[in-house]
Amino acid sequence: MNGLLLKDFLLMANQKSYFLFIVTLGIIISIALGSATFVVGYIILVFGLSALNTISYDEMEKLIDKADIIITHGGTGSIIMPISKNKKVIAMAR
Repeated sequence: MNGLLLKDFLLMANQKSYFLFIVTLGIIISIALGSATFVVGYIILVFGLSALNTISYDEMEKLIDKADIIITHGGTGSIIMPISKNKKVIAMAR
């Protein structure tokens, strides 16, 4: 788990110009609206959404190789890859 957290921080560091733009945009909108509450919620939402995509395809394949059972949200790639490796898959709707 610590490795994933570090990877999230490294991912955010690599996208610092994107985050700087998003934060600046949020501050400008907040000033225009006259509300500091908006910018706090906006920044939390942006950082939360950006950390969702943190496992690369190669890392996912290695984890699938180690697993006995795969529990997934039901995306095509996350179902087909484990089945092609003869793994048991439990797919759940989003």
